[in-house]
Amino acid sequence: MIEGNNCTIDRAASGKLIFAGTLLIAAVFSPLPLAAQISNIDIPYMAFYDHQGTYASTIGIGTSAAQALTEVSPQTISAQRLTGETLPASALSFRYSPQVTMQVRDRIAEQFAAQSPEQAVQIRCEFAQADVVGEFRRLIQRYGYDPDNLAHNMAAFLILQWEVLTETQAQPPQMKGAAEQVAEALLAGSLLHGMSDADKQTVADSMAYQALMSVLVFNDLKQRGDSTGIARLREGIIRSARELGWDFNRIELTSRGFVAAR
Repeated sequence: MIEGNNCTIDRAASGKLIFAGTLLIAAVFSPLPLAAQISNIDIPYMAFYDHQGTYASTIGIGTSAAQALTEVSPQTISAQRLTGETLPASALSFRYSPQVTMQVRDRIAEQFAAQSPEQAVQIRCEFAQADVVGEFRRLIQRYGYDPDNLAHNMAAFLILQWEVLTETQAQPPQMKGAAEQVAEALLAGSLLHGMSDADKQTVADSMAYQALMSVLVFNDLKQRGDSTGIARLREGIIRSARELGWDFNRIELTSRGFVAAR
């Protein structure tokens, strides 16, 4: 049930709405024991599926994050003419603001609520209670990334998508290579020019939601043995990524980042 502004959810009555499970980052980033990578988090997941059960993989990204992914895509990088003029590495950093996180959370919650109006109140309550961005920031920090660095957030997002697609585990040299690749592309491109701290954090927080939601959905499907659902999930990720210049079918993750597959 929902009481006042406290959003007390009757989970037994809303089983289809709530994925009250574990954020099981299946071998994300590190060879630590799997148990060390589990964190409890309750968030709605059903809005990642349309009425046919197809993964709606663009929920949570937003226009600015999509532009950022296009900016650092292998397709864009290969077409760039290097001028030697790059921004300093400090341009990747931003000062974290809880207010920006709340704005991103509210925007994404409204996207989910619009897909399922009959569950809108519960969805808003669940998002208000779930510390999705905090989970993501703590996760990437444990594995050597700076949560206040846009390139590190984007690299973590891309690695998580890659791991959902391949069910393989990124190793430290690959993580380092991906972060350096994204940083170099951002600093040499035009997107960072004029971006405020809030702009950069909005991109990072949006990717945090998308990354963790992808993993939650994947693990839910895997736990239920839904191979058809997993295939649809992966098709959705591949299709949406390809539109932004990332063809995961043709690239592999190496110590130099994401490169053309041999």
